[in-house]
Amino acid sequence: MAAGGGGGGSAAARPALGKITDAACISSERDALLAFKAGFADPAGGALRFWQGQDCCAWSGVSCSKKIGSVVSLDIGHYDLTFRGEINSSLAVLTHLVYLNLSGNDFGGVAIPDFIGSFEKLRYLDLSHAGFGGTVPPRLGNLSMLSHLDLSSPSHTVTVKSFNWVSRLTSLATNTLPLLKVLCLNHAFLPATDLNALSHTNFTAIRLKILDLALNNLTGSLSGWVRHIASVTTLDLSENSLSGRVSDDIGKLSNLTYLDLSANSFQGTLSELHFANLSRLDMLILESIYVKIVTEADWATNTLPLLKVLCLNHAFLPATDLNALSHTNFTAIRVLDLKSNNFSSRMPDWISKLSSLAYLDLSSCELSGSLPRNLGNLTSLSFFQLRANNLEGEIPGSMSRLCNLRHIDLSGNHFSGDITRLANTLFPCMNQLKILDLALNNLTGSLSGWVRHIASVTTLDLSENSLSGRVSDDIGKLSNLTYLDLSANSFQGTLSELHFANLSRLDMLILESIYVKIVTEADWVPPFQLRVLVLYGCQVGPHFPAWLKSQAKIEMIELSRAQIKSKLPDWLWNFSSTISALDVSGNMINGKLPKSLKHMKALELLDMSSNQLEGCIPDLPSSVKVLDLSSNHLYGPLPQRLGAKEIYYLSLKDNFLSGSIPTYLCEMVWMEQVLLSLNNFSGVLPNCWRKGSALRVIDFSNNNIHGEISSTMGHLTSLGSLLLHRNKLSGPLPTSLKLCNRLIFLDLSENNLSGTIPTWIGDSLQSLILLSLRSNNFSGKIPELLSQLHALQILDIADNNLSGPVPKSLGNLAAMQLGRHMIQQQFSTISDIHFMVYGAGGAVLYRLYAYLYLNSLLAGKLQYNGTAFYIDLSGNQLAGEIPIEIGFLSGLTGLNLSGNHIRGSIPEELGNLRSLEVLDLSRNDLSGPIPQCFLSLSGLSHLNLSYNDLSGAIPFGNELATFAESTYFGNAHTTVKKLFVPQKEASTKL
Repeated sequence: MAAGGGGGGSAAARPALGKITDAACISSERDALLAFKAGFADPAGGALRFWQGQDCCAWSGVSCSKKIGSVVSLDIGHYDLTFRGEINSSLAVLTHLVYLNLSGNDFGGVAIPDFIGSFEKLRYLDLSHAGFGGTVPPRLGNLSMLSHLDLSSPSHTVTVKSFNWVSRLTSLATNTLPLLKVLCLNHAFLPATDLNALSHTNFTAIRLKILDLALNNLTGSLSGWVRHIASVTTLDLSENSLSGRVSDDIGKLSNLTYLDLSANSFQGTLSELHFANLSRLDMLILESIYVKIVTEADWATNTLPLLKVLCLNHAFLPATDLNALSHTNFTAIRVLDLKSNNFSSRMPDWISKLSSLAYLDLSSCELSGSLPRNLGNLTSLSFFQLRANNLEGEIPGSMSRLCNLRHIDLSGNHFSGDITRLANTLFPCMNQLKILDLALNNLTGSLSGWVRHIASVTTLDLSENSLSGRVSDDIGKLSNLTYLDLSANSFQGTLSELHFANLSRLDMLILESIYVKIVTEADWVPPFQLRVLVLYGCQVGPHFPAWLKSQAKIEMIELSRAQIKSKLPDWLWNFSSTISALDVSGNMINGKLPKSLKHMKALELLDMSSNQLEGCIPDLPSSVKVLDLSSNHLYGPLPQRLGAKEIYYLSLKDNFLSGSIPTYLCEMVWMEQVLLSLNNFSGVLPNCWRKGSALRVIDFSNNNIHGEISSTMGHLTSLGSLLLHRNKLSGPLPTSLKLCNRLIFLDLSENNLSGTIPTWIGDSLQSLILLSLRSNNFSGKIPELLSQLHALQILDIADNNLSGPVPKSLGNLAAMQLGRHMIQQQFSTISDIHFMVYGAGGAVLYRLYAYLYLNSLLAGKLQYNGTAFYIDLSGNQLAGEIPIEIGFLSGLTGLNLSGNHIRGSIPEELGNLRSLEVLDLSRNDLSGPIPQCFLSLSGLSHLNLSYNDLSGAIPFGNELATFAESTYFGNAHTTVKKLFVPQKEASTKL
């Protein structure tokens, strides 16, 4: 809410109070004020320290009436006072109060005193941003003289149990004097009230000017009541739960200068009718309302000539050529925020003609092209943000005239050019610049010779460019820096104390993947107190940096792949109570995890994977939500307590852990991935999985688990990957697994599972990309319904006791028909999983790449790499012929039917498999010639036709000429003679 709030009681906002006297105040009122003062912390100091002496009318913030000597105004707005305890009720003696402003202080969550409702003469009441809590007393509805009411409360929980008292307030006003002009209840936790109930409230008669009900729980629509607020100049209904279509009655509020309907659930469209009579509108804010705005291209400039603020971010504006829009009448605009709309347009040239523009945000708008050359005409511009577009070329030199810029964010584009030349041109006059973000571009050059021009900057992000050379120690002279990110560039050399010498305000230091060496003295104490440190890939080791011991406020430490080759110091686990994220993965850290680890009460992310840790895992703090100790030398059973029930991600794979898998994993209903593979776990699978679990990945593979697959795994309906291969599981597949219809990877290979392959796999698990049941004891026929797995890329049911024919229906596997170009599309939704871990200082984003598993699955099974679409039915008792329908799978890269009893000839249709890299038909009863169409299989790198009854000459040419003789061993004797005629002779005979 930009207008109408409290603000220290400006003279313009005060109602007329009559003549004010210098006479001494009434003693009872003075005593009441002193009792009120005593409730503040440090009453002898601060802004009320001059409340002394007999004449309270002379005290700051206190005014009295000349006629009667009573206090009529108490204005301590924005005195930054801190209150303790309850407000003394003796203040109720100030019965002549006309003006009361307590805003901008901290009353510590105490309730708004009920006695304020007894101030019958009160015209102005501002309790906003004052730290009140509890329920707003309904007695405020008795204040019939009020013209200004502001209870806005963004920090503490001020609630309004019923909206009835507001209606009573306005009714009283209309029955006495039409005085109420300002009603501010934003963030007042109003109950879920249908706003249409306001149709019974006669706001018209009271000439309401400001209505601010933002940040509440109001429901309903804008239909039927808007006509009652025709006098309103400021209307803020943002961040409620309003819905339905936006009534075009809103366009009849001809007095409106400020309109904010953001963050509601409106539907339908907005057109010119909604703005028809809003000629006085000065500020229009429609952020994230998800309606479609259908207007003429220049509606805003023709309909809203006085518009100074236009915020339409996340407004689902249609693709528009912005260069086609008129700008003639847009010259008054000062704030233009259109971010997160998909315009798919070139950067408009008319932007440079908006001479009054102070704030411009066109981020995430799919803009392309280059920046206008005359951008330097925007000399009033202070905020300039074009991040996440497709802009290119060099940043124009005319920007050197934008001396008022405080915020520049051009990150996530394709800007190019030498940063030294650019900086020496642009920045010399920008003495107020605070934010400079040029990350994710193609800028070149070094940090030498220009950093002095940005001495005022507090945030500097140059990450992910092509900067090179040594990092100049001039960076250490930017004494105002709080945030520095130089990640993912090609810097060289070392960083020393000089690079940080004057960075006493630095709060976040991010130097990820710049591969420089950081060299400091052992006793160096930095001038800063960091909250976030990221040195991923920097050469920090061999020892853990001792200077971190001085960082008492540190919350996040990221030292992965930092060449640390020692034990972690004991002080690390105790020196700071604020650490919420610790990542030291990919080093050579040895030693044991300390028992004191459980005392790190703020720790939410712990990643010590890929080190040389040993010993048992101790109890962990209940705060842990992300835990990765994979690829170490840890042993023993899991501890009694492994983080919190709210843990999101757990990876302990590739260790020497033993014992049974604990049942408390079932209680972690928020966990999304649990990876325990490559250990020595034994016992049976937990059978306590709960409905509503968030689990997406279970990997218990490569252990010694026995028994049957838990029937309660069917409760895990969010499961995307179930990997239980290389265990000792037995019995049939539980029918309950068919409820896991989001499964993408199902690998149960190399166990002792038995029974038939269930038909419900094809019926229910239609999202499967990988199905591996190889090396079990399955019997019976291959279900025809497997052909319904349209996303399937890998079908591996080799080495079982399956019989019957190869199903013709396998030719219907859609993904194998389409091939490699399906991979990007199918994996786009599962390629990564995000966890938001909240620490004491904010959010730490921990990106975890999904366990895609394909490469590790293929390695060692078939002697080729990179095959992404294959069928392996080898090592069974299959009979019949190779169905010609297999030839429909033109995207297939691997086919293995070896070790069966398949007979007949090799069908010519296999020549259609142009993507084929691996073909193994060995150890069958195939007969007849090798088809000539095999010459078209130019990508074939592995072929095995041995031990069949093939005859005739090998087709000569292409890849077939490169295979060893063993490819064709074991065929009929006469065939062998013909097969191994020297190639030239064979080609002559052909």
